[in-house]
Amino acid sequence: MTKFPFMKKNLFTIAMASLLVVACKNENTVIEDRDVNNDTEQSYDSEKERQEELDREANKEELLEAKIQEAPALPYKQARGYIVKKTYEVKSDTSLKIESKAEFEKVFSKASTIGWKGETTNIDWNKQYVIAVLQPRTDQFISIAPSYATKDGDEIYIRYAELEGEDLTREYSPSMVLIVDKEYNGNLNVKRRKS
Repeated sequence: MTKFPFMKKNLFTIAMASLLVVACKNENTVIEDRDVNNDTEQSYDSEKERQEELDREANKEELLEAKIQEAPALPYKQARGYIVKKTYEVKSDTSLKIESKAEFEKVFSKASTIGWKGETTNIDWNKQYVIAVLQPRTDQFISIAPSYATKDGDEIYIRYAELEGEDLTREYSPSMVLIVDKEYNGNLNVKRRKS
């Protein structure tokens, strides 16, 4: 060992330098870990805030629905004997306010199929207009019926439900047609009622 005394000193220096490098690297790792943890906490806060916002929106919707149900009822008559024309394309659930016979005849025709045997409901276009809910073509029978219809100021709220039935041999567009007196005119707010 005495033959190489400088080696002992160099080994000690090399070992200390290695420890210093490892210690510095570990300190950086700890700092990086802290930064990651801070980001995670911020994400958690953001997620928590996002959930609180979603809860507030859901609460607003519930309050609006309660207010709507307490508003004065909208008098209407449900029309019978009309179907959506094959030439009228419905891509998604759609609500329409139809105020003339010409507009109505672009969308609907008198039902002569799907088992309709009764008279069509008369619409007096001078005194009435139509609120219609249409759905895309399907080969399954779907009945659309109003759950409630109310009027609050200038707003008309219609909530409807669906009842699915048996398969049919041909496609059609399910629809609901409500006839309303023009004195109850307003802006439409139509939604499918949540189950």
